[in-house]
Amino acid sequence: MRAAVLKGHRQLTVEQVPDPKPGPEQVLVKMKYCGICGSDIHMYDSTLIVPGSIMGHEWVGLVAEVGSDVTGWKAGDRVYPGGRYFPGWSWKPEYAWDLQKWVQEDIVRDMGGYGEYALFHPLSLASVPEEIGDIEAVMVDQAATALGAIRASRLQLSDSVLVIGAGPIGLWTLRCSQLAGARATAVAELVDGRGGNARRMGANLVVDSKHAEVRQQLTEFFDGVGPDVVLDCGGTESSLNLAIDTVRQDGRIAVVGISTEPISISPLKMYLKGVEMRSVLHIDFAGAVDLMHRKRVDCRPFLTKTIPLEQAPQAFETLLHPTDEEKIVVSF
Repeated sequence: MRAAVLKGHRQLTVEQVPDPKPGPEQVLVKMKYCGICGSDIHMYDSTLIVPGSIMGHEWVGLVAEVGSDVTGWKAGDRVYPGGRYFPGWSWKPEYAWDLQKWVQEDIVRDMGGYGEYALFHPLSLASVPEEIGDIEAVMVDQAATALGAIRASRLQLSDSVLVIGAGPIGLWTLRCSQLAGARATAVAELVDGRGGNARRMGANLVVDSKHAEVRQQLTEFFDGVGPDVVLDCGGTESSLNLAIDTVRQDGRIAVVGISTEPISISPLKMYLKGVEMRSVLHIDFAGAVDLMHRKRVDCRPFLTKTIPLEQAPQAFETLLHPTDEEKIVVSF
């Protein structure tokens, strides 16, 4: 089969690899689409993943074959990775100080979407409702992360919200903030095109993160005190420090974007302001599917384009740098 294989740091190659065969407790899935996630870009630009790995976790596909001990699935079922169950896995204390070990022992089990076929445990799969299209199914992971951000921040009706970063996750987080009843929303973004996307999605204010007076702009917009909630989708040192600098006293920050490298922040600022900061871990697949099932969200504005697998390496390089592109989806 064809697959985009990570050969090393920033080395993604489309090549022929052996066809996977399901064991007794495995399901073979034939991929239809796989979205390129920001976490894939982070791993592409790091040394966390073992060379030879096939990434991709925002996928939708069809069951091609089931192992001898598998029940509940049959060939032709449309599935996505919404089960999130990994048999035999449990949190290990060393994961907290050995990120590479955690990635290689756990996170890679959720991958395989950049190959024509991939193997999964049956409990890691979920059925795609008939009312949800393939591209919507690909975006469930993003919507689920955004809902997780809303819950982590404890956003309440009439709270004011700053979203930092207007990439795919940032736009989803903006939309979910609006659905949750935010009274005012602002977006800080580095790239003009992505800022324009946030405006079209109804953000009340969009500011340039690079602007020297961005902190003053945001503070003034939010009644001179700053937003109640900041949802940091940037995942960088500058974005997290912007969140700490601008959130109001006793405000709340949800760390949505991720960084694979250590970053520096000022604990003293957090202490003096009484800032509460939480990371987003438990993402809400059921809630995301419900949003799409009830047509609460139109997924079309989040999609930039679909591409064939052969164009995946170039897409990764494009997304590694500031760009107007939003969600790029690989089509099989």
